[in-house]
Amino acid sequence: MEGLNMKKFLVVLVILTVVITGVFADVVKTDSLLVYGTIGLGDILFKTTQTSTSKIDLIGEEDMQMGGDGVEVGYWEFAATSQPVGSVFKIEYNYSTLSSDDTGEEFGFEAVEAAISGEDFYDLSTKTIAFDGSAAVKTAVKVRLTEVIPAETPPAVDYKGTITVNLTTVN
Repeated sequence: MEGLNMKKFLVVLVILTVVITGVFADVVKTDSLLVYGTIGLGDILFKTTQTSTSKIDLIGEEDMQMGGDGVEVGYWEFAATSQPVGSVFKIEYNYSTLSSDDTGEEFGFEAVEAAISGEDFYDLSTKTIAFDGSAAVKTAVKVRLTEVIPAETPPAVDYKGTITVNLTTVN
């Protein structure tokens, strides 16, 4: 028993010595270390998705006419992470004409956008995406004619046109 008490006494003495020395110890000199880090430039996703391949009645579909709401043919999607503060991207559209190989007739059309999500980042009027850091935008693409189709236009079932959607940087 006596040996056990002696061991306890020595352990307590060592602990007290460490604590007392730490409490009354003087700092001789202080220095510091710097910590460095990086966040790399993140990813940018941009893609288009065709949602309809149905043929649109170019005369009978009211939304397809000039000034109409447009007929949805697909959407584009943008997502970006860890981009420089103040990054601005722009959406640009290039169009072919709606043309028929059967008749040789051609008609102009344009894209009309409708926000699906991400309205906080995408300005429909300027077609720009502005954000700090990260953003996600999904926008429906509708089409409508830019001219009136004359009544005497011959019938054709093969009208086809193309919309190219480009994502560009503004700054």
